[in-house]
Amino acid sequence: MGSGGMGVVYALHEECHNTSDLVMKIIHPILTTYQEAELQLQHEAEIEIELQSMAHIVQTLEYKKHTKGHGYKIMRKMSGGSLKAWLREHPTELKLIDIPENISFKRIFHSITRNFAQMDLNLRLLVVMPILRNLQEVVNSIHDKGIIHGDLKPNNIYISADLKELTLFDFGLSRRVTDTTRPFTVPFKAYTPLYASPSVLAGNLPEKTDDLYSIAAILWEMLFGRPSLKTRTLPIHLKHFKELREILKPVLAH
Repeated sequence: MGSGGMGVVYALHEECHNTSDLVMKIIHPILTTYQEAELQLQHEAEIEIELQSMAHIVQTLEYKKHTKGHGYKIMRKMSGGSLKAWLREHPTELKLIDIPENISFKRIFHSITRNFAQMDLNLRLLVVMPILRNLQEVVNSIHDKGIIHGDLKPNNIYISADLKELTLFDFGLSRRVTDTTRPFTVPFKAYTPLYASPSVLAGNLPEKTDDLYSIAAILWEMLFGRPSLKTRTLPIHLKHFKELREILKPVLAH
């Protein structure tokens, strides 16, 4: 059905499991000799099973090992498609230009979006904010359960066709707030720099605030049609994130 950086997902035959809504995730064949990948999949399944009773979280039912010793997890099939796919299908017409470091983002934002700020931005927010609010509520809920996702990005979020339902999945890089270490080593390339916070990219364990940083990065992409860190240095982006927050504050308050 699909594959990611570490795993491959297969549909299960109905006659084998008396249902047609189950899928199986295994480690990608090129990583089957990599013990850390096996440990990460097991950790992912354990966290998701722990959160199984919660709404808007992928329903992982069990983790097992087959005869060759490799692990796999059984999940319920998610409806809809990834937020990343939705973003590709619904691009914004606003193209954010490259901004010289010595020019205020606020000035540039207002100068190139005079009409957009009054019309297009508000219209886009009408679509974007329900999704973001749902995401924020789900993330708050897992934080209340003592879990930090650690890898929030559009590819790890499923949304229904009507945009009313959201499912969060892929907890492979998550951690419990009580954990001081992980049961596996996380390579730097496991994170997506476009959405991961500077602290996480520096090798620190993710905190709740790092999840919030990722939500802000997702908001930026949903508003402007491309990831915020695509062409810019990190300090400049942090400055622009703060300015964007001030610009949108009156709208987001509603």
